[in-house]
Amino acid sequence: MLIVNSGSPDFRAINYYLPKEFEGCAVILYNQKDASPLTISNDKEIDIIFDENGFFKTSSPKDFGWQSEDDSGYHKANYFSGGTPLAKKDIHSHNSGSYGGDNAEDIQHESISVKTKDACQADLVINIIENNLK
Repeated sequence: MLIVNSGSPDFRAINYYLPKEFEGCAVILYNQKDASPLTISNDKEIDIIFDENGFFKTSSPKDFGWQSEDDSGYHKANYFSGGTPLAKKDIHSHNSGSYGGDNAEDIQHESISVKTKDACQADLVINIIENNLK
């Protein structure tokens, strides 16, 4: 599935690789010191590979590869399930936000609702973040 977002000179696509047959809320956490940084391939693509629970964390900031501080620039977002492209109808929402809970201070995150309309309600996203920071 291809979704076109707002042109970054640094990258042209972000590929989101979800587990095969994943359904629910996938979450990305940014600025995590114990995680690996994102990279931009020679093809100018960023790959985000979720674990079996639909979770991914990186030491990179949320604006990694962006055109400017406030604008990611034009790029494609490609979503895959077990390496197979997902249909557009399978992505119900893709949101960004921040969270500051007991174990975190202003954590930047993204949440992707996959195959379930209301999979990423705020309380569920917070639970996923807190469970993965323990």
